[in-house]
Amino acid sequence: MVIAGVAVSASAIATLARRLEKSGRGQSAQRIEYALDAGQEELALAPSEGRVILDALEDCPDDLVPLRDELRRTHRAAG
Repeated sequence: MVIAGVAVSASAIATLARRLEKSGRGQSAQRIEYALDAGQEELALAPSEGRVILDALEDCPDDLVPLRDELRRTHRAAG
């Protein structure tokens, strides 16, 4: 699946969903899980959702680093 223009593996998406759930962002976690289960090829993010995901990606595993870096770049440019 592509999130914020970055190809992310199914296992990395599952990791992201778990991180969001643990950080109290269950609604975002569910949205990502549903998109994965439905076989969506791309997931568009609202600006606020990108920030929530970015917060969950501090000290992330290597397979989520490209997504974290893209969200950092995007949010730095926007803000």
